Amino acid sequence: MEGGVPVPEIGYPSGMEGISGEGKGKMTAQMKNNMAVFNALGLCKFLFFARISHQTLCQWIKGLAGWELKSADLMVLGDRLYNLKRAYNVLMGVSSERDTMPTRILEILRPGKPITAGEKLFLDMRREYYEFRGWDEKGVPKQEKLLSLGLEKAANKIKKRQA
Repeated sequence: MEGGVPVPEIGYPSGMEGISGEGKGKMTAQMKNNMAVFNALGLCKFLFFARISHQTLCQWIKGLAGWELKSADLMVLGDRLYNLKRAYNVLMGVSSERDTMPTRILEILRPGKPITAGEKLFLDMRREYYEFRGWDEKGVPKQEKLLSLGLEKAANKIKKRQA
């Protein structure tokens, strides 16, 4: 999507600028939700590059399961799937310390500048990503976020672990 495939259903009718980190945390979360739907349906991600629309996905789901879904439903489904996955990972010990990138990638983000510039850019994008997702600063989904997605069991397990 960054200069590539547009996804108008989630607010990206064209690609984003590749140099700036602004809006990338939100875009990343939305794309992960979108790809979670592809995964759940067992679809090849190359279909994304063929620009298969949410409308088409909804038609396929209706044909297969008889469910009437809209684009927004797909994104909620993706959000639910991704938060459930994160809740499981948190219970297995994953935190923001593991949400990082290799040094060489951070160097590529800002050619000719010190690594710290790339690290700051990454940390800013990670903070935006966590905020958009409804996670705390350690990357743990907040109770209200999990409950809003109907993930009560996950919310309770994380709450017990944090107590």
